[in-house]
Amino acid sequence: GRVMSTAFLPDRFRPRPPRRRASRPWLALVALAAIPFVIPWWRVQAIEVYGFPGMPVTVTRSLEDLVGLFPPLVDPQWVRQQVEVWPVVESVDVRLQLPGTLAVTATQVAPVGSLPMGRGWQAVAADGTLAGPLASPHPPVLRGFSHRSQDLRRALEVARRLASASGGLTEAVRFVTPADFEVTVRLADGSAAVVHVQPEETAGERFWCRRALEGDSSMLWADLRWDDRVVAGGAW
Repeated sequence: GRVMSTAFLPDRFRPRPPRRRASRPWLALVALAAIPFVIPWWRVQAIEVYGFPGMPVTVTRSLEDLVGLFPPLVDPQWVRQQVEVWPVVESVDVRLQLPGTLAVTATQVAPVGSLPMGRGWQAVAADGTLAGPLASPHPPVLRGFSHRSQDLRRALEVARRLASASGGLTEAVRFVTPADFEVTVRLADGSAAVVHVQPEETAGERFWCRRALEGDSSMLWADLRWDDRVVAGGAW
């Protein structure tokens, strides 16, 4: 194609080169010069802990010693460990909000069960540890068990086992004896069944769960603690 020359065009028609912004190196020099004066005054001024109802007050107290420290010296991993040590805490996010506020956000462990305690309820985590207060019960409700994590974990295992095999929802597990757990299961048709099982699965339990999974809700009360027999009845 043709290339038009601008050599003979009047000045007012000639394209002008783009203007370059004047560099201001003095701004960078001022910022660098101010650093030695600013750093001595840069300190963690406040600790803000964002948690959930029932989070221990000691979580905030354990971080108070960080106030007054030079922020780059604060190890976020160390802060996270100080908060995650509490069994009620699932995860922790640590952020420095300029100029000097350390924001710590803690998330509560998701409950998989609940335990009546006093006039309220305590959440139970998947590993059987207590995970803080609840405003209302979370199924399954574990009654009569000690607060030891191994006992609560065993109750949760029984609850999951019955729910999975029967296709229902385990609403409660009550401790009767070390070899007798009373379990309330809401079946698929909405009816509530009360069964007695051992901590370990038996052939009688497998038989009842198979019938429940097939839609048979005629045995709303059953003793399933044996391998050679099932004692069952109608409405409980």
